[in-house]
Amino acid sequence: MRRSFIIVFITFLLLHSAGAQQMREVWLSMPDSLVGYLNKSKRIEAMDYRDMGLKLDVRNLLNGSTLVDTLTADFISVSLNKSARLQMKLLPREADTLLCVVKTIWGPSADSSIGFYTPQWVPVAASMFAEGHHPLEQAVDSFLLRPDSMSIERFEELKLQFEPRLVSIEMPVSGNELWMQVEQALPVPSSLSSALNQLIKRRKFKWNGEKFIEC
Repeated sequence: MRRSFIIVFITFLLLHSAGAQQMREVWLSMPDSLVGYLNKSKRIEAMDYRDMGLKLDVRNLLNGSTLVDTLTADFISVSLNKSARLQMKLLPREADTLLCVVKTIWGPSADSSIGFYTPQWVPVAASMFAEGHHPLEQAVDSFLLRPDSMSIERFEELKLQFEPRLVSIEMPVSGNELWMQVEQALPVPSSLSSALNQLIKRRKFKWNGEKFIEC
């Protein structure tokens, strides 16, 4: 019984290591153009620290600090600098795997971009959202919800605080999901910020093996 347990445990570790190795290779093979101040040499250095269990940052080409925060079989999260983060997730498909890449910049509000690639970094042009409706191309109204107690006039007035539209995207470490929400475009007094937060609708998208479906 004990021998069987050890064999199963070792097999689990080997599979986990192989999966993490795949994401490691995706990170190392990332085109320099995606993050211009983080070339392959710097990415290797950052991953080497991670492999050694050292939470040390790397001095990037802009003299900022870059740190690989999280690495799993299908996910990586990297603090590129004090105001930027990169998240990547491998999504299973019927015949292959899709790489989802989310880059977020704070300035000071969060603003995210999203792109899809093969694991070999070939861009995927087709929309990966159901019915072809890319959320980042939708109007700010799709990220807001007017409370029943609020007048239409007041809602329209507050809605202007979300222009220009900034949308943040979160990918959890586990699960094939995305969370999106609109962010305040400019700093406002705390009293107004509280009113704006009441309008924000946090949208959830789940990967179904082919597309992200809103749920």
